[in-house]
Amino acid sequence: MKTIEVLLHTEGFAARAELSTLAERKAAKLFRHAGWLERLRVNIVRETLRGSEPRFAVIAVLERAGADAVIHATAAHPEIALGEAFDKLERIVAARTDARLHARRHPVSPEPSGALPKACVS
Repeated sequence: MKTIEVLLHTEGFAARAELSTLAERKAAKLFRHAGWLERLRVNIVRETLRGSEPRFAVIAVLERAGADAVIHATAAHPEIALGEAFDKLERIVAARTDARLHARRHPVSPEPSGALPKACVS
């Protein structure tokens, strides 16, 4: 099995052990179902607007073959924002996996695009 590479970075607050454990556990679920994933970078930022409660924004970048998937989620607590981001990532991974399985199980037969030439019989 492929090793899980999860890079967790926090800005504006110190990362707790529970937060990194939660990120690794949720990433393990992602990587278990999709072996084609390479790395997951998670950035959690504490955003405090003037006169309001602090909010946490999670930006997750899922590195894979092809275009990377970038997810953004915000919530009042970092655990909730992290959970929302991973829910979005799971939907992306499931959609791509379903599309790949469908293409493999139901191959498209090549259809001629124009009229076929008539055979010359002599």
